[in-house]
Amino acid sequence: MRNQVDNKDRFIAQIQNEIDKVKRDPERRQGFMKYEMLMMDANHKAREEGIKFGEAKGKEEGIKNLVNSLRHLNVNSAIIAKELKLRYDLTDDDVLKYLN
Repeated sequence: MRNQVDNKDRFIAQIQNEIDKVKRDPERRQGFMKYEMLMMDANHKAREEGIKFGEAKGKEEGIKNLVNSLRHLNVNSAIIAKELKLRYDLTDDDVLKYLN
């Protein structure tokens, strides 16, 4: 019975009947289509926000790893600050945040 639909089931028949009614009613059909479009837009927006968030977190982790690696190699903090500004286009305040 797995993945098989029992078309003789009364509940399934009621659902199928409602689907047929929606398909025949232009207003309800338009409402469902509008709802689907809004859901797709919301999903797309959420995905874009997630990607931006992930990129920002990745950049932050990369900067932290770079600073830790350069410190491990005994590189001067002034040189590290210069590299951070150059490679990541950071402000002085941002550079200080990563150096501390």
